[in-house]
Amino acid sequence: MRRRFPRSFALLVATLVAVPAAQAADKACLVEGSFTLGNESTPTRGCTENTGLPPAAFKEMCEGGVKMASGLPGAKPAKLTYSAACPAKAQGVCHGLFGQPLSGYYYDLDAEWLARTRKVCEAKGGKFKLNP
Repeated sequence: MRRRFPRSFALLVATLVAVPAAQAADKACLVEGSFTLGNESTPTRGCTENTGLPPAAFKEMCEGGVKMASGLPGAKPAKLTYSAACPAKAQGVCHGLFGQPLSGYYYDLDAEWLARTRKVCEAKGGKFKLNP
């Protein structure tokens, strides 16, 4: 039986990681990494755009999230990149992520994980949109 908890945790971490950085242009935080469970390597990629949190809080969340993602079992060090916006071609976006002024963008998810991500977004008061 395949265990999925680490991937869901990694998605949560990637989601929580993005809030604005110290510089005005750094409105997005992209976290990319992977972890291995058994013989299967699973990539993780998520980005959060800040739409109203203080820059210091954003930076703290991004850096803390990368440390958590890198600590997953079988994880390689996660890469953190700040930018003006999240990359295009996300599969979905959650606006109002966890009731905060954040938008979480999701990439490279299978249909099951995309559906779960939508449910979590909406259960926490966010609005989910496919293929933004």
